[in-house]
Amino acid sequence: MSALIIWVMGAVLLLINIMLRTRILRLEARLKELSNPQEQLTFLRQQAAKKRQSPSAESITQAIS
Repeated sequence: MSALIIWVMGAVLLLINIMLRTRILRLEARLKELSNPQEQLTFLRQQAAKKRQSPSAESITQAIS
């Protein structure tokens, strides 16, 4: 039974890793499309603002503090 739990957790972690890598690659590609550093900075700030607005991130932050 414990081996099954280990396999399931490994699969979940692998899927999370793949999702995060994919997102990072998309963000890097988007940053490369932007021509100057000011546009890149604006894009990154917009992404951070979107992340702050997500309710799940807020609940996690509140649970930790």
